[in-house]
Amino acid sequence: MSSIFPFLNSNIDKPQMPNELKLFEEIAWDYENNTPLIIDGEFKKVYKNDALKVWIYKALKTERYKYPIYSWNYGNELERLVGINNYPEMIKSKMIRYINEAVLINPYLNSISNITISSDSDKINVSFEVKTIYGNMEVNAIV
Repeated sequence: MSSIFPFLNSNIDKPQMPNELKLFEEIAWDYENNTPLIIDGEFKKVYKNDALKVWIYKALKTERYKYPIYSWNYGNELERLVGINNYPEMIKSKMIRYINEAVLINPYLNSISNITISSDSDKINVSFEVKTIYGNMEVNAIV
């Protein structure tokens, strides 16, 4: 059927199908020593949710905007909250927002829920549940 606007291409209105996501893989991480896991001189690889745990850990450990090697979308802004003690509920609310922003930029991650934050001297313990394209998992991290 011809259009009353012949100069318009009717294909423009059709949504582009997103490319299918590849299997998510990452170098395994030694969380205790904060180093990549190397076995027999080779980096060990992990896949799916194990790889996403590594990615989340690194995103929560990386300060956003600090390292030019990373995009400005990668990392977190939790460092901005250091030294602010006056409003604990506001700080907790901002921490939850910063964690969501840091983690949910990954297209393999669908949602975060049940975020709990606790303080232990100079460290902040964070735990939450993540819904990924591979299923659900729990994440615990020190930030």
